[in-house]
Parts: sequence; C-alpha cells; structure tokens
Amino acid sequence: MQKVIAIFIVGLLSTSCGSLSTLPRSEQAIRNSLVKSNSRCSYIPYVYSGLVYDSCYLNAGYERTPEYPENITYSDADARSLGAFLAVDFVLSGVVDTFALSYTWYMQNRYGSIALD
Repeated sequence: MQKVIAIFIVGLLSTSCGSLSTLPRSEQAIRNSLVKSNSRCSYIPYVYSGLVYDSCYLNAGYERTPEYPENITYSDADARSLGAFLAVDFVLSGVVDTFALSYTWYMQNRYGSIALD
C-alpha cells in the first residue's frame, strides 16, 4: 500500500505527467520533446493533449545507445512498478485534461492540432 501511495505522489508531482507536459508549454517545446524521442505521432490535439502526449511518448522509437542496448530486460517487480506509474499517470492526465477542457476546446478551435512534423 505504501508503494502505491508513493507512486501516486510521484505521479502527481512529476513533470512527466502528460498534461503538465502539454498545457503550460509552448507548441515548440512539445514538438521538440516528442521529436527527440522519435515519436511516431504526426500531431497532438489540444483536447485531451495529456493523454495523447503520454500515448505518443510510450510508442516512441528510442534510439539504442551503448548505455541502453536492445536487449534490456526488466524484472517482474520493475514491470509492475512501471505499470502502476503509467496507470496513475494516465488517470491524472485524464483528470487534469477534463478540468482543462474549456481551455483546450478553445485552443483546438482557434489553432487546430499541434503538428509534430
């Protein structure tokens, strides 16, 4: 239980939360972040941008380096912790995106989606 609470607090305060990575940042900063991670997404809508950002970041094709070889293996505990963090991150992003819906709806109608190409 303590582990779940710790993951929740880290997710809440983390700047890797999708909504905190998209709402206060400029289009160029969002674009640079996803292009740097070799994201396979071509655009991000403003509406629910945090959830879309998380999805794009999860499906990014990171380049392999000597520090991170292709055959990385994770223990079951690592996989469970990562899964719990992602679940918390997606839930929190969804909640924040829902509260910001009036703002993001306006931005979407005024400017369209954020192009990543």
